[in-house]
Amino acid sequence: MNGKRESGILCHLTSLPGEYGIGDMGPEARRFADLLADTGQSLWQILPLSPVGGSASPYQGLSAFAGNPLLISPEELRRDGLLTDEDLKHPDFGSGRIPFLEAKEWKLRILDAAADRFAAEGCSDGFRRFEGSERGWLNRYALFRAAKEQDPSPWREWKTEPRMADYRGPALRHKIIQYFFFRQCAALKAYANARGVRIVGDLPIFLDMESESLWQDRRLFLLRGDLRPAFVSGVPPDYFSATGQYWGNPMYDWTAMKEDGYKWWKERFRLLFKTVDLVRIDHFRAFSRAWHIKPNRSRSAVRGRWQEGPGAEFFDLALPKSRRGSIIAEDLGIIDDRVRALRDECGFPGMCILQFAFDGSDNLYLPHNHLKNQVVYTGTHDNNTVLGWWQDEDEETRDRVRRYLSIDGNAISRQLMTAAAMSVADTAIYPMQDLLELDGSARMNVPGQPEGCWGWRFGWEQVTDRRRDFLRDITALYHRERRS
Repeated sequence: MNGKRESGILCHLTSLPGEYGIGDMGPEARRFADLLADTGQSLWQILPLSPVGGSASPYQGLSAFAGNPLLISPEELRRDGLLTDEDLKHPDFGSGRIPFLEAKEWKLRILDAAADRFAAEGCSDGFRRFEGSERGWLNRYALFRAAKEQDPSPWREWKTEPRMADYRGPALRHKIIQYFFFRQCAALKAYANARGVRIVGDLPIFLDMESESLWQDRRLFLLRGDLRPAFVSGVPPDYFSATGQYWGNPMYDWTAMKEDGYKWWKERFRLLFKTVDLVRIDHFRAFSRAWHIKPNRSRSAVRGRWQEGPGAEFFDLALPKSRRGSIIAEDLGIIDDRVRALRDECGFPGMCILQFAFDGSDNLYLPHNHLKNQVVYTGTHDNNTVLGWWQDEDEETRDRVRRYLSIDGNAISRQLMTAAAMSVADTAIYPMQDLLELDGSARMNVPGQPEGCWGWRFGWEQVTDRRRDFLRDITALYHRERRS
């Protein structure tokens, strides 16, 4: 971070409006960057950009390196001459929640058409440069996705290892689609940066078992002889869950990763910083210690153990020194002094969530306990909206909030945003749902709920002049306006 007071909005690309069923990196994304710039914001925080599986969760990524094809803008491909008006005829996806299955089926079909047209025209010098500079992960990803199309069974059950010679055509198509993704992502980042807005990306620490990274780099993960996970990710039981949270991702073999100086992670950081300006590291505590669970059918996280992470040495070796000021540590949940010490040794700002603040005067998330080198949120993608939280809270908590903030609670979304804006923390981030004063039906994710999440989208009719003016006013009033 830059040590200046600033603020921004958390809104994933999929949540942007548009006629194609799911938000993307096209004209609506540029319009959103304009909204941020026009209201004095400096930051646009998004969720992970990796390809997603059936749950649509960006935190169950199918690659550590590739981008999500569903975020590619059909409008931009039409502008490039790769799609026609006829190609872009589509079902009525509606303007509400994302119809993931329908939108995915339609979009992948037109992406294939655009890629085939691009290949038939002989590709381009830009593609050849991209193919050359990214050949390592790109070849592996393209081969894996092509093989998966032919045999969608778990990769550990494949009888033979796929060879590029057997999949050149389909693999080329996947390479081209990745070229589309990274070209559009670079263009969006350049547009936002030109308007004074930096993009805050998200690094999900764990990967899905069916990612190409597990298939290709299996030696870097704790797998059994039958290539199933020896341990999986999660968190132990706490106040919120008697059985903890069982995420089920394979765990890293940090000893193996260290042997080549964390080359795999260096590549991951390099590619991520081509698409964003700042990075929030998800589940930062795993770099101190992580909860290792034996895989079990009941999906219980009770029987696990804490295993040492790589510590500060990891960041010394894997993260370029020039990027040390570009990291936000997600230090939420079960956090101990060791995690805080690691965060502070690295100099990373942590996070504080106002929705978690009001259970006593010693709560570190209360504004009078905030730190300068910190990022304050009203909530995150894993929280309810402020209005939904307020409606669900008991009267005792609501009374405590009213007294602490000297408010009536009748405009709680705005009032909590104002509390975040006036915080001493250098950075304040507000979920888009809170700017729009939406209730819990607009929640992005419910941790532990496998279905029905990640589908929220907004409409431009909700972004009223009154709401724009409010965001602009609190930004200026508390000296968070964008400055050159």
